[in-house]
Amino acid sequence: MASTDHQTERRRGKGPVDTARSPAYWQTHPEQWPAPVRPRDRFFARFSVVNTQGLPRSLTLEQALALELGGHHDLARQAVAGLLNSMHPDSDYWLSPQRLVTAVSEAFEQGSVQPLLRNLVVANGGTVAW
Repeated sequence: MASTDHQTERRRGKGPVDTARSPAYWQTHPEQWPAPVRPRDRFFARFSVVNTQGLPRSLTLEQALALELGGHHDLARQAVAGLLNSMHPDSDYWLSPQRLVTAVSEAFEQGSVQPLLRNLVVANGGTVAW
């Protein structure tokens, strides 16, 4: 699942719509978070991750959105934005919440952030420079 190609999903008519929001948006608009997700939910519990890749086990979704860029930090940021985008009632996100959780869990367990990170950045409204 972690290798799902964003462009392939998009060609199948399941691509993100203009309602996909960036990590920065979700960080500054907690009132827009879809229920039942809450800012203080634990990241690793929400994404069923055992191998934290050096991130604190107590990391919350809110804290994940504020992580510095790079590697698993960036994957955590984009994963939270992706989860919120996928659960938002006005969004036609490229992955269901369940598939996103599985992909993120697999990426953390395998220690590999690509290609999932690249796909999440694009799906969450960002651009990829690599």
